[in-house]
Amino acid sequence: MADPKAVVRRNIDAMNTHDLDAIMATYTPDAELVWPGGRRVSGTAAIREHYENLLRAYSDTRIDIEQQYVDGDVVVSEFRNTATHTAPLRLATGETVQSTGKRISMRGVNIARVQGNRLVEDRLYFDRHEFLTQLGLVAAPATVS
Repeated sequence: MADPKAVVRRNIDAMNTHDLDAIMATYTPDAELVWPGGRRVSGTAAIREHYENLLRAYSDTRIDIEQQYVDGDVVVSEFRNTATHTAPLRLATGETVQSTGKRISMRGVNIARVQGNRLVEDRLYFDRHEFLTQLGLVAAPATVS
């Protein structure tokens, strides 16, 4: 069995170089992505379409690992994602958001399960309100003094 941490690193490196084929090479044919809001993306065709959407909308996306933990075949990564919204983005709701030109910088957690030398399950957690606020699509929360 491959080192689970190395498999996740390969996936992140592929994201950072915007190499869709290399991203796809890190997933099993029956892999499932789970995103905030309950969005589930299963199988290579749907996963490819998902990443095409993201890489098109955020052509300069960058993921930096802040902390990473391994337990057997599971890798937990805390990360920071920075990117500029430069093209239309299809949201989990089916709506399309036109380019805002806004830069995002947000933290999240990824929990990935590795099978053999590829990802079979990939769960992402981040603050959706923070994401939409940074895009300028919702108002920032009021501060309490």
